[in-house]
Amino acid sequence: MNTASNAILNATTAVTCALPTKLTLWQKIAYGVGDFGGNLFWTTTNLYLLYYYTDVLKINPAIAGAIYMVSMLWDAITDPIMGVIASRTRSRWGRYRPYLFFAAIPTGFSYLLLFYPLTPGTASAVWFALLFHMLFRTSFTVLGIPYGSLMATLTTDSRERSELAAARMVFATVGALFVAALTLPLVAKAGGNDRQYGFLVVAAGYAIVGSGLFVVTAVFTRERVADPHEVLFKRRDAWRLLMRNYAFQRLALAIILFSIGSTIATKTLVYVFKYNYDAPDKVSAGLGMYILMVSVFTLVWMWAGKRFSKRQAWMVGASINIVAWAAIWLIAPSTTAGLIALLALAGIGAAAIPVTFWSMIPDTVEYSQLTTGIRAEGFWFGMVALSQKIALGVGVGLVGVSLDWASYVAEGVQSAATLKSMQLIMTMPPIALGILSVIVIAKYPINHQYHARLVDLIARRRATRLAREANATLK
Repeated sequence: MNTASNAILNATTAVTCALPTKLTLWQKIAYGVGDFGGNLFWTTTNLYLLYYYTDVLKINPAIAGAIYMVSMLWDAITDPIMGVIASRTRSRWGRYRPYLFFAAIPTGFSYLLLFYPLTPGTASAVWFALLFHMLFRTSFTVLGIPYGSLMATLTTDSRERSELAAARMVFATVGALFVAALTLPLVAKAGGNDRQYGFLVVAAGYAIVGSGLFVVTAVFTRERVADPHEVLFKRRDAWRLLMRNYAFQRLALAIILFSIGSTIATKTLVYVFKYNYDAPDKVSAGLGMYILMVSVFTLVWMWAGKRFSKRQAWMVGASINIVAWAAIWLIAPSTTAGLIALLALAGIGAAAIPVTFWSMIPDTVEYSQLTTGIRAEGFWFGMVALSQKIALGVGVGLVGVSLDWASYVAEGVQSAATLKSMQLIMTMPPIALGILSVIVIAKYPINHQYHARLVDLIARRRATRLAREANATLK
């Protein structure tokens, strides 16, 4: 076949590559199951690691919060770097799947080190906690950024991406529910009075299962959206891409705002159950109910996002979440049953955010590609992770500082003022920052019809360019 024929064939292929790819149910499950493993790592560190630092390792709350914040800010630095590396990767297995194969086991091992037995209340415990936390965050970045980026290479159909995001969120919330409901009981069963040993045993189990599930995702998925003639992303392109992707700017700001509020609320919840309600045994029930509602209503919000728009689903869900936290503050339930009921309402609303968020991110890839000519999934998912880590690091840091400001005493009797302050710390941030996230996301520009036009324009431009190359060759 001559060069001109090859060029014409490439033009036809370019259009075909951009067409939406229908995925089977098994392919969606294979992708989603990875986030069950991811949440064995993520949810444990998100819900219990600060508590482990303050109440098991006896680290001062402000210092414990600083460890968490420094590690997350380091994570925020490495995320976009990993995104650039992944976007530039080329292999016969694809761009992103090789990282799932090779980073899964090191991530599980570094996660286990988070709970390596240290001497409580010592300076060495502080420094080793920081070292192990930064090591884990680095390893998880190498695994997590390619996993997230993989979604954008499986299909270009915006509605199919909603279903992929829903599959991911269902498995993620089931994993999170498992962790929230069973971690502390399993720690008690495995370690008895030795909570360090109990956490270590549970972490070992989570590490084995979590790493294995990422390998399952790598084995049973395939990267389908590819153009052999695409412009290769370079580091110097990063700033231009960021400045020209208005859709991503809105999405990143909205998730930072919502996530800071949510992080502060869920981190403080552990302390509120233990001290405000004198019911540490109800922590798992409260967190479990919240996450259960997120899991149950994920499919509802997926449907709403497909039927109307992802932006509208976000706004309605966030509003429900805001109302629930406001009710917790204003009503101040006198029983744990009342608090858990309102947490269920908060979870119903919160379910809208991850399923819409993760299906919006791949759409911003095409938004950027149309204006710059560069397709860089890894870079955008790296920037998303940076946004999340900033939010989590700032949120946890604020919890640590706030507890110290409230005169919190680990494992001690809290004053009436401290108890009231903890209730305030738990409720005000998700209310105020949730409202701001709704205002920001209201201007998000992409809906299903708009995205379909983006994909079509990208395909036509690519085909036109390759056709011109074919004509030039013929001449």
